[in-house]
Amino acid sequence: MEYKDKQELKWLIAELIISEIHTKDTALREVVNWINNFDRGR
Repeated sequence: MEYKDKQELKWLIAELIISEIHTKDTALREVVNWINNFDRGR
């Protein structure tokens, strides 16, 4: 998988998380957690 594709996937899922949570502070924490987990390969 190309790095660019992984970045796009991160942002797609980040947008999904944000759109479902609606509270920006909570969404941001969820996105940060998700991206950190993603970067660790989980």
